[in-house]
Amino acid sequence: MSTITGHPVANTLPSQSHAAPKSLAEVTQNLMVADRLHKAGVFSNTPQLGTVARDAFVNAGINGLVSAPMSIATYAGSAWTGEAIKGQYAAQTPLLPPVHQPAPSTQGAMPPDSVAVQSANVDTRLALAELRIEVVANSIMAILQGTGASALEMTKRGSLATGERLTMLETSYDAAEKYLKDIGEECGLIFRPYAGTSSATVTDIRRLDSLDKRFEAMNTFIGRMIKFKETELPNETTADTTTV
Repeated sequence: MSTITGHPVANTLPSQSHAAPKSLAEVTQNLMVADRLHKAGVFSNTPQLGTVARDAFVNAGINGLVSAPMSIATYAGSAWTGEAIKGQYAAQTPLLPPVHQPAPSTQGAMPPDSVAVQSANVDTRLALAELRIEVVANSIMAILQGTGASALEMTKRGSLATGERLTMLETSYDAAEKYLKDIGEECGLIFRPYAGTSSATVTDIRRLDSLDKRFEAMNTFIGRMIKFKETELPNETTADTTTV
């Protein structure tokens, strides 16, 4: 059997899920398990549920998530594998400026509180938050529709202002939290999303901090839920099994 990225695994199927995935490699392993759970009927796989969830993500924000012309499995194996910021996927601390900015220890470096450095940090953290909602949304869709379903991807966002991108993200996170609550209730698990302050009263940095905490809650819950439900899968071997 092969993983979602095409790499072979052992001849047996031990637990491959991660309670709180900290890398995109661990996310793809969770997607593989989610696909098996979906196909085994462990999660409710009523087609209407998947359609409603997909529509909710697509309609959550203008210029947000859209259906990609490839499966979740293919998208995860291509787009995420080559993602430049994948190493920071689970980071909870502010990121350093992009490489074209001077490092803090470099002579003549801009002060960390300068407008240019703060702007670079915001842009990098926005890109990370957008990657994360892609991961969360596709994890939910893998549970509801399997990894053979069309992936959800972010649209091009270069022309949008920071505030618009943040609002779109917050709305998309709202949709994700709603469906995690629904799926959790079906499994007998309770999802408790992070409750932040109103976005109308905080700065861009505070809004990004809130998105970090919301992601952390969702990422952990998805991983734990998949690992918990994995125990309901029948024992299998990997002989003559095709790539997810």
